[in-house]
Amino acid sequence: MAKKTDVKEKELKEAELVAEAAPATEETVEEKATETTAEETQTEEKATAKAGKRSAKAVKEVEEKEAKEERKAHAAETEAEGKPKQAVKPTRSRLERQGKKFRDAAKLIEKDKVYGLAEALELAQKTSPVKFDATVELHINLNVDPRHADQNIRDNLVLPAGTGKSIRVAVFDDEKIQAPT
Repeated sequence: MAKKTDVKEKELKEAELVAEAAPATEETVEEKATETTAEETQTEEKATAKAGKRSAKAVKEVEEKEAKEERKAHAAETEAEGKPKQAVKPTRSRLERQGKKFRDAAKLIEKDKVYGLAEALELAQKTSPVKFDATVELHINLNVDPRHADQNIRDNLVLPAGTGKSIRVAVFDDEKIQAPT
């Protein structure tokens, strides 16, 4: 700071000497003074650090970043004005997304009804969407506790493609089931 003020004082003295040597008007002195102030502002603007936030490169990058953000904001505004938003369609239920035959078969089944064995087999044949003989799964709740050894049930059975041996199947039920003859 002290050097800058010394330099300014020297320049002013030189300007005064030149003004005394040559008959000059007040305008030339004022012009010199404005030139020196203009030079000072330019040097202050150029006074940046060599590195870091205040370096010329960092200042330039910040200006570019701000300009980019302005362009983004302006582009987002123009897009919002130009294009209407598309309505989001609700997802269809699982039944609606299935095929035509599956939907027709689903109409025949009542969810809350408990079907008997004969009714369930008949319904399985009616609602089969395939043209070949499909596999039918049977899930049975025996209400047994597998932790007790006397309630465990273990056995293997191969139906219908067996080795030609006759097989006996035992069924424990409250109702009497007639065996085929």
